[in-house]
Amino acid sequence: ILSNRYTSSNILHQMIKLPKTEWDNFINWVTDYEFNKLGIPKPDYTIILRVPVDISQKLLTNRYAGDDSKKDIHEADVEYLNKCSTVIDYACEKLGWVCIDCAKDGVLLGIEEIHEKILSVLNFR
Repeated sequence: ILSNRYTSSNILHQMIKLPKTEWDNFINWVTDYEFNKLGIPKPDYTIILRVPVDISQKLLTNRYAGDDSKKDIHEADVEYLNKCSTVIDYACEKLGWVCIDCAKDGVLLGIEEIHEKILSVLNFR
């Protein structure tokens, strides 16, 4: 698997700072600049693995052995993370990205189930 999250990550983390009325223009500018002007290869697929904020916060707290002060500025900002969901939904719709839900009924899915969802999207099953 090859991955490149630079352009998609740039779109998502910068778009959230703009009013929604500017999102389309920003997406167009970034994709033109990075793919056309800079020549960064355009990905065949962009797959977003969606984990609800409450689950991601529990995972991060466990990762940092209960020390939430170790979270980076974005990990610690729950309001920001909730806004990211709106931006992700918009970008997925606008750019044809695939969003895979990685939780069901408030519980994170297992690795194998998420893996199967990814393979399904890529038509490898």
